Amino acid sequence: MEGITLTCSDGIELHGQRWRKRKRRRRTVDEEFTVNVDLPYATNCKDHSTPPTTRRLRILCLHGFLDNCRSHYLLGPNLVTHLTDEKNDNNDNADGDEVDVDVDVVAIDLPGHGWSSHKSRDVPASWLVSDYCYYIAEAVTRLGWTTVGNENQTIQQQQQQQQRPLPRNNDESFVLIGHSFGGAISIEYAATFPEQVQALILLDAHGPDYDNPDRISARIRNHVLDRYHYNEKTNNAKDDDNNNNKNINNVVTTKQYSDLRAAVQTRMDTARFSPGGRQWLSQEAATEMVQRATCFAGDGTVQFVHDVRLKHSPLLLPTLDHVLACWNNLTCPVYCLYAKDGWPFYPLDIQRAHDQLSNNNSNTNLVVETFPGSHHFHADPDTAPRVVEAIVRFLQRQGL
Repeated sequence: MEGITLTCSDGIELHGQRWRKRKRRRRTVDEEFTVNVDLPYATNCKDHSTPPTTRRLRILCLHGFLDNCRSHYLLGPNLVTHLTDEKNDNNDNADGDEVDVDVDVVAIDLPGHGWSSHKSRDVPASWLVSDYCYYIAEAVTRLGWTTVGNENQTIQQQQQQQQRPLPRNNDESFVLIGHSFGGAISIEYAATFPEQVQALILLDAHGPDYDNPDRISARIRNHVLDRYHYNEKTNNAKDDDNNNNKNINNVVTTKQYSDLRAAVQTRMDTARFSPGGRQWLSQEAATEMVQRATCFAGDGTVQFVHDVRLKHSPLLLPTLDHVLACWNNLTCPVYCLYAKDGWPFYPLDIQRAHDQLSNNNSNTNLVVETFPGSHHFHADPDTAPRVVEAIVRFLQRQGL
């Protein structure tokens, strides 16, 4: 595992972690090596030395709301191991020629989460799903995985590109895995740039939250008040030249904890009191995420470092029609994994979305399965192995 930093064109730094493995295969010879992927700025990280016989698989993992990339601390390394394992592969050259299998898994901290930058005070930071799509485009471009369209294209040309079928093992495409809120972002991104996404895997995720149009005025009012009062508190705090560009929640924060153990317990309690009343988060998973989500204050206490403005009322939410339109625009295979004791999604919303996908005439392959575990079943040591195995099987069935 290597840490990465991707510097976006607007100055936001996306931090994350990367697991990558190449394996050269023959029927009788097995040579394995690991690639150094420490990319401090990730500006020139596209690997042009890879031989043409390479079968590459790139996977981008997105975490849930107020989580961070360590939500995928089990998923990342185990996907790399399983997907390069000879016995799990069904794509070897039947003639016995050498084939390089290159699996590249990246998990990023979304803006305002983990180690990534916070947005400046002059823009909303609350969870507008479509805005996060911009940073996914930045990430995959900085990683050298793909390019985000041509600014000189007409709208008609862009629409034609969206509708173009994506060839398997395209060097300009990747797999998206999204958990919870990260799944909502993944759906919107895959619908917006279908030519880039080979497959979409949703972990206990349904889609963007939606709202009734008649609530728009109340929602804007709540956002304006949250933002105004926050800025007032910030202005009254001790001035800091870096506040506008760095993690400004160090100026206005909600609570401090006596030690890391107390912060971990709070994170576990948050899961326990989440909607549905049946969720839990293992101590191991909570510790992994909290260690990346906290810092030590000057007095030795521990505080979370996420942008506290993420809890502000969102400026806008899409309508149900908008959400269903995103499902309708998906063209890649979609794998929905739900947790038995996970988030209590409304069954009608799930059925509407899946019906929309099934009827969009794109021959999209939809697979829906339920697995034991809670909302973070991909991060719990007891339930993650089955999730990993299921994802590997799905990707193999898609020829990836």
